[in-house]
Amino acid sequence: NDRPATRSNLTTTIDGNSVEISWTDNSSNEDNFVLERSIDSGAFEVLDNTITANTTSYNDNNLTIEHTYAYRVMARNTYGDSSYSNTDSEYVPLQSYTIKLQGTTDLEDSFLQTDTPDSNYGSRGWINPTDRYIVRFNLPSELMDKHIISAKLGLYIWGVYEYYPDDHMMQAYRMIADWDEMTVTWNQASTGNTWTTPGGDFDELITEVPIQQLDHDFIMPEPDIASIVQKWVTQKVPNYGIVIVNDSASLVSFKSSEHSATNSTYLEITYDDSCPYHYTTDFNKSCGVDINDLIPLIETW
Repeated sequence: NDRPATRSNLTTTIDGNSVEISWTDNSSNEDNFVLERSIDSGAFEVLDNTITANTTSYNDNNLTIEHTYAYRVMARNTYGDSSYSNTDSEYVPLQSYTIKLQGTTDLEDSFLQTDTPDSNYGSRGWINPTDRYIVRFNLPSELMDKHIISAKLGLYIWGVYEYYPDDHMMQAYRMIADWDEMTVTWNQASTGNTWTTPGGDFDELITEVPIQQLDHDFIMPEPDIASIVQKWVTQKVPNYGIVIVNDSASLVSFKSSEHSATNSTYLEITYDDSCPYHYTTDFNKSCGVDINDLIPLIETW
């Protein structure tokens, strides 16, 4: 006819955005356990009151980043509740991840040449010199709706043939029309579909890319194209890729994905799980504006 003994040695361990809670079971007469949780030093609330007898661990999953979660547990039977265990807590940090897209599986690319406007170069490893280089990266599903921290574009040089210090800037633009790697040319996006403007349909200037006097197999300075990748992964604009336009007096040629699996174009993306939309009033970091976001405003009013 006794209440259960108090649980002891409660500990927490963080793994990504999950916390594992474990404790020592000091009795054999409990019917179930009651696990309580506090967020950011707030009041404890019941997280789960149906944990079966003799259980000694629990996983709290899918937690919101940048918050602190504290836990305590007690045992229960028909005669009442035990005292609470000790309390332990974990802060869920913002974690970042990096992936690298490179090679023929991760991207499609080709060259658009003014002197051979009806020739396709989708299977070529390089072209001398390069007028325009078109590339589209196949973004994996894990990137969708993520916050893009950086997206470094790597362009490998086949050769720099003429270099003018006062005229050596290329431009990277967003493509606004679909195209096919193995049929795209200066004149057409794909078989039977001509560009609105020969040389490719593009509009938004993403960044400038300086040509440098580099030898064979060297990589150009890595421009950051995070702004356009962010729009792709949040589906603000369709992913038709980018085009590198060289209208400068300096002449350069690039290596495409068909050249090799390593010394060729790549995109190195660093991202995290924070909200990509940047709501300024998203105080509880729920990736949206909800009723809980009114609380800090009311408290400071």
